[in-house]
Amino acid sequence: MSTNIEPNFENPTERVLYPMQYELDKEEQMRLRGGLTLWLISMSIPMVLLYELRYVISGKYVAPNANWLLGLLGLVAMVIAGLLTSAAVRSAKRHNQRAILIQTGWAFWFALAAMVLVGWQVCDRTINPISHFGEMFFVCQGTGAFYILTTIIAVLALRGRVKRLAGSIKNYWGASATNAFVWYVCVFWALLYLLIYWL
Repeated sequence: MSTNIEPNFENPTERVLYPMQYELDKEEQMRLRGGLTLWLISMSIPMVLLYELRYVISGKYVAPNANWLLGLLGLVAMVIAGLLTSAAVRSAKRHNQRAILIQTGWAFWFALAAMVLVGWQVCDRTINPISHFGEMFFVCQGTGAFYILTTIIAVLALRGRVKRLAGSIKNYWGASATNAFVWYVCVFWALLYLLIYWL
C-alpha cells in the first residue's frame, strides 16, 4: 500500500529502495537505455549459437513426437505476458499503482504457464535425450526456460518496486525496461520455436 512518506533521495539507499520515485534526467535515461540495449544485444549471442548447433547436430530433422502445439501455447502465453507488461507501462504513465500490480500479477502467471509448457516435454520423456534431435531439443528448451525464468524474476522485481512506492511515480523506467525484456524474450522464443519444430 502507498504511504505519504517521501524518501530522501540525497541518501543513495533511498534511491535503490524507491527507484520509481526518483526523477531521472536526460543523461541518466540515455545511460540506462544504452546499458539495456547492450545487454539485450549480448543476450542474443546464445540464439546464434543455438542456430548453428541445431544444424550441426540434427540438420533439418524434426522428431515426429515433438509436440509443436505445446511450444506454440508457450509462445502465446509469453505474448500475453508481454501485452500485460505493456499495459503496466501505460498504467505507470498514468500513476496507477493498483493497475500495475494487477497487470504484472497476471503477467507473472502467464510467464509461469509458458515455462511449464516449455518444460513439459523435457519432463515427460517423449523425446529421447541421447538422439541427435534430442540433444539439440533439450539444449534449446533449457535455454528457452532460462530466459522465461529471467522474465518471471524481472516481473516480480517490478511488482516489488511498485509495492514499495511511498508516493507518486516520478519515472517509469523500471516498467519500460521490464516490458522491453519481456518482448525480447517473446521474440527469442518465437525464433527458438521455429528452430525446434519447423526449420
